[in-house]
Amino acid sequence: MGKSSKFKQIRKIASSMPLVSIKRVVGEMIRGSEIKDIGNTNEGLIIDPSLMYKRKKIIDAALNHNKKMKKLYNKYGKNGVSLYINAVNAHVDKNKKT
Repeated sequence: MGKSSKFKQIRKIASSMPLVSIKRVVGEMIRGSEIKDIGNTNEGLIIDPSLMYKRKKIIDAALNHNKKMKKLYNKYGKNGVSLYINAVNAHVDKNKKT
């Protein structure tokens, strides 16, 4: 089988796998007037209510199984994909118990 048919199989398997969420850090722009502590911050800076400020935020994001399995297939072949599937299933089973 060629690589394209393997990737088609990987997409099919990835769509049937359970959702796993991970923590990601994203940046967002927030207006100074939306910041709770208008005035002095910990660093001694004055917050201008009309300016935009960049802030880091931690969010839960779904893990892209298809992308992960493609990378593992290219690096380790079938064995890498099967190990990934087993690891994800073990992780989901472990979190169901707690």
